[in-house]
Amino acid sequence: MGAFAINARMLFDVVVMYIFLALGNVILAQMQQKKSFVKPTDMTGGGGWRDPDEYRADVIRVTLVIFLLTIVVRYIESNIASNDTVACKVLVKNAERYFSMAAQDLDSAVRLRHSAMAVANLQAARQMFSDGVIENATGLDVHVTSQRMETSLNKNESSSSTRPTVAARRSQKNLPIWP
Repeated sequence: MGAFAINARMLFDVVVMYIFLALGNVILAQMQQKKSFVKPTDMTGGGGWRDPDEYRADVIRVTLVIFLLTIVVRYIESNIASNDTVACKVLVKNAERYFSMAAQDLDSAVRLRHSAMAVANLQAARQMFSDGVIENATGLDVHVTSQRMETSLNKNESSSSTRPTVAARRSQKNLPIWP
């Protein structure tokens, strides 16, 4: 999305601004008809008389400031949401990468480490974001992916406990005995 792209939020903000302007003009017109302004000669009213044009200019200024603040807040919120989506995608992408590396590893210790990293990355994403957000951001079914990775991790844990690692196989060699 470009910096000046018009989307539904911006259109909504413009409509709200025009509603505020119209409401301000209606209130100003009613005040002028009812003569609700206090004249300078009436000191019991607690205030002075204001020029309607000056009042209208103040209403427009306040409305524009509110409108600009609304646009800034919505822009900041949209950037925060997009950063969350990026973080979610990165975590799930890392989990998939570690899972594919675990499938290719020949050494069971390294395979176990990569499987554990895959599950850890996916669980971190699930802790930070809801499953719906993850599915919308990545297009993956979180439950199926999680079950697949955890099954692989459990399989790698059981296989690594029964088969010795490369380092253990190297240490089984008979060492020469010194006299």
